[in-house]
Amino acid sequence: MKSRYTSRRPEDAERRQAVRRNTASSAQRSSSQRSPSAVRHTRSSDGQARVRRSTMSKPPKRAARPAQRSSSQPSQAQRRTASQVRRPSGAAPRPRSAGQPPKRPHPSNGERVVRRTTGRILRPESTSRRSASASRQTRPRQTQRPRRTSSGAVPPRSTSRTGSRNGRPVPPSRRRSSRNRRKKRHLKPVVVIAALLAVFLIVSYIFLTLPNFVTLSSSKGITFSAAAEASGKRIYNVALFGIDARSDVEGARSDSMMIVSSDNKHKKIKATSLMRDTYVSIPGHGYGKLNSAYAYGGPSLAVKAINTNFDTAITDYIVINFNGTIAMVNAVGGVNVTLSSDEVSVLNDYVDNINRTNGTNAKHVTGSGSKHLNGVQALAYSRIRYVGNGDFGRTQRQRTVMQKVIKKGEKMSLIKQYKLYKTMKPYIKTNMSNFKMFKFIFNLALIHNSKLQQQQIPDANALNLGYLQGQSYIFPTSLSDNVQTLHKFIYEHSYTPSEKCQEISDHIDSVWQ
Repeated sequence: MKSRYTSRRPEDAERRQAVRRNTASSAQRSSSQRSPSAVRHTRSSDGQARVRRSTMSKPPKRAARPAQRSSSQPSQAQRRTASQVRRPSGAAPRPRSAGQPPKRPHPSNGERVVRRTTGRILRPESTSRRSASASRQTRPRQTQRPRRTSSGAVPPRSTSRTGSRNGRPVPPSRRRSSRNRRKKRHLKPVVVIAALLAVFLIVSYIFLTLPNFVTLSSSKGITFSAAAEASGKRIYNVALFGIDARSDVEGARSDSMMIVSSDNKHKKIKATSLMRDTYVSIPGHGYGKLNSAYAYGGPSLAVKAINTNFDTAITDYIVINFNGTIAMVNAVGGVNVTLSSDEVSVLNDYVDNINRTNGTNAKHVTGSGSKHLNGVQALAYSRIRYVGNGDFGRTQRQRTVMQKVIKKGEKMSLIKQYKLYKTMKPYIKTNMSNFKMFKFIFNLALIHNSKLQQQQIPDANALNLGYLQGQSYIFPTSLSDNVQTLHKFIYEHSYTPSEKCQEISDHIDSVWQ
């Protein structure tokens, strides 16, 4: 049967004849190896014999059409080079058979070269779809291994300002950014610690400067009106007793009595001297001198007597003996006072007395005028009683020494103030806890450049000197008036005395008049 279309080109006719010859030769070779039943002889319509394989045999392979080489198809040399890259070194390229069709080109029109170290596929620049610069920008950064010396050691990393990293120069912008990151890492813990310290200081300041709250207490002699007066204010009052005793604090009379006030509301430090010979009511012991309350019941009864007679709400006290005064003055480096000629002679007598009692070796003061006194000399100065205005002059000298000490203590840092407290602690007796003591000192330290405010009770214009049953007393002309003066000085506003205070005032007036 003839084909519907027969090409008339000579090359096509030659190709058909070649196919027929190849088919016939293949059939003859296979027939020699198979049984006769596997080969069937047929005759075509034109009378030419043909040999066909049985249905069990494979069809003959069709001869491949010779491919024409295009400009975009890689050459044999290029294919050989790519094959050598993919195959192990030293292996010969695998040849292709003559009838095998050429390898189908890659869609990118270029060969692919696999780099064994990274596994990336590289394409020739001439046939790649992207340029080398674009691939470098989008390619992820690979970590390079550091170069090693001939001995195998890794060379040290460059630390110069213009040094390199792993053999490559580092740009200045990257060096600056890395330095900034290191600075931030170092500054982060410092900032956190500073913030925590700031929060701690703020909380401590608020807690230490909270207003004072006092409740009604009959055991301490605090009346309702006195508690209401003291509560809710940033004014902290402490009773201070100076004891005229050598070894036993409890069995002595108080040589000096003061109320020290830390007024953070008005930014003032105040000292109120209570005259020790004042005729007052002593709870459980009738009437007598104010300093005898300490001899009857110690500092607790002395505080209760002060609250009962003067409508105060004091709960804390500090007792200082002679040695404590000496240590306090020496701790601040001494004080400067102005002495008269009469005061110098009496002062030196007290210096000799203190030297014999305490085993010290303080020198005499020579000449009048402004003098720098040490601890022993300052204590002798504060005990002078027989020069000037008697006991009134004595309390004034005591307040002067205290003012000088507080003035020097204000200029100290908190650490030095704490050391001053530790120095004086063996010489003082107090019912205050360490926190209360620190709070009181802290509030005093917050008041800077404030002159010590001083007051005397009974006031110099509201008292009388007299004798009762052979004893000398200081009689307040009106105790209620002196109480109003005291509260005006401490709280800086008017005050109405309680009924208990008014009752004591009426009794004193009846006794003196």
